[in-house]
Amino acid sequence: MRFFTLVIIYFFLTLNSYGFTTTPYNEKNLKSVFPERITPPKTSYFIFDPNHLQWAVYDINGERVGSGKAVGGKNFCEDIKEPCRTVEGTYTVFRAGDHDCTSKTFPIDEGGGAPMPHCMFFYKGYAIHGSNNLPNKNASHGCIRVSKKAAEWMSTYYIIPGATVKVLPYASTYL
Repeated sequence: MRFFTLVIIYFFLTLNSYGFTTTPYNEKNLKSVFPERITPPKTSYFIFDPNHLQWAVYDINGERVGSGKAVGGKNFCEDIKEPCRTVEGTYTVFRAGDHDCTSKTFPIDEGGGAPMPHCMFFYKGYAIHGSNNLPNKNASHGCIRVSKKAAEWMSTYYIIPGATVKVLPYASTYL
């Protein structure tokens, strides 16, 4: 009976904010720049640091449940001839897609169609999404790229419509 009680307690302690149980997601060989705990947010919470190229996800208890590498928008995009940094600030996810999600805009010369698996839109056309292209610099047109595996995990368990997204400021650069 005691073992059964412990199993039930463990099950309830591992429920995330949407009632699912999940294993934490942490990419190997990456020391997170984010704290393990924050003041409990009202919703699941995604944060991106474009200076350290990292993301973290927190549950509604304020526990960091995932972290990994991320790539944001670059300073200037040649194809559109303008800056394309990821918008800074705090937003709410308003739409999410599955593994078939694609861009309606990029690539420009093809009128869209770039893969954006497990997209989570948080401001206009800006989204968090999976990608195999995660160089060691900000390189997107403004979206936040994470690994495909991380995007699937996030969009399944935590970052669904209503979740909070925070994009930290870029460091000052002098060109």
